[in-house]
Amino acid sequence: MKLETITGYLENKKWKLNRIGEKYLFYEAPAKLGFSDPFLLPVPRRKKADDFGRSLQDTAAVISDIYEVNVESIALGITDYLEILKKDAIYFNISSENVMYQKTLEINDVWNFLKNLTAAYTNYIKIEFQNKFYHLFNADKSRIKKLQNKLVELTRLRVVALDSKTFSFGISADSMMGRTEIEHKEIQKWREQVIKLFFADIIKTDFGSRNEVERILEKYNEGERRKIFEPYISSINNNSDFTIAITDKNFKTKKTIKRISNQIVDIILPKNISANKPQRSIGFYRTIIPVDMNKSAIKLKVSDFAENNLFTQKLDALDGHISYLVHEEKTVQLQKQIDFTVNYDEQNGLFQILVPGINIHFSLKDFNELQQEFNNQFSTLISYYLNIKGKPDVRSREIIAYLKSILPGTFF
Repeated sequence: MKLETITGYLENKKWKLNRIGEKYLFYEAPAKLGFSDPFLLPVPRRKKADDFGRSLQDTAAVISDIYEVNVESIALGITDYLEILKKDAIYFNISSENVMYQKTLEINDVWNFLKNLTAAYTNYIKIEFQNKFYHLFNADKSRIKKLQNKLVELTRLRVVALDSKTFSFGISADSMMGRTEIEHKEIQKWREQVIKLFFADIIKTDFGSRNEVERILEKYNEGERRKIFEPYISSINNNSDFTIAITDKNFKTKKTIKRISNQIVDIILPKNISANKPQRSIGFYRTIIPVDMNKSAIKLKVSDFAENNLFTQKLDALDGHISYLVHEEKTVQLQKQIDFTVNYDEQNGLFQILVPGINIHFSLKDFNELQQEFNNQFSTLISYYLNIKGKPDVRSREIIAYLKSILPGTFF
């Protein structure tokens, strides 16, 4: 459906501009609507006013009631919509001091930050929603879960500003689309403030302040803290050489987000220590075994690999390759395989995958998800680097050249 501004919608419905005020345009209803007295509808015109977004949504709601249409059918207009989202946006800058790569950022670092930020935000919405509105649904867990998922779907994070030269960007939450799908006004009112609340409760947190840490401990139980703060802290305490800063809308740094000390992390996210649970130990082996093809399964024991014999070799790391990818739901057969190396990080319980040909790395908990994660990582690379605007930097040119070397010619 084509988006049009509220003023455009009213004029198409034969409303006439009656007068222009300092803050509002006043439109007079057409006679055929049957109002006994002249009815003037105020449409806010000052986009920089603090109440602009709320006033515009209220106006849209009145029109929605008169014409019995969804608010989305009289879309607030592309410009108005973006301006409203920007008013409550959170602005970040990600920068690198690694001169070896001319201070460029790895796509993997950016991807992990955005992925962790989204996970923290999504869990924040679910937890806050349940804690605030549990009483409205008579403890109906099934209904609450359904509404949680609906709210997350309707209130996704969106990029509303971007400066590619400095990799600064603004994010905000969509609180307008889907208004008619939110039955309770108090839930919709909270939804309109959720990005502000997320910033105040999570992003703005000073983890060096004892009072702030105590606030977190009092507000959220351990399970809730893990869902919200584990991904967020992971995005801050990264192992890479980039820094994250909160900026203003002009991308001027307001605060650099410092790494959080292990002591504070252990308080917020206490380690689960179990005397009965041994540490996971992973080894990589290459072996040759005879297989009876008449049987549906074979039996192997750890001792079969641990013993020294002519047909078993213990490896320090596992080398492998991927010969196809799934991109945008289509299988892409590569003209050149992607070689990779796998190591196991016992301390964190993660498989570390390195792709030396392009010098990117990522982590997995479940080794069986290797192919899927390759699809995710390379789909991101393909979507970003093969559509890059302007002149690419040195690192970008390296990645583009690598992608062109592995992807089939028909792909371009």
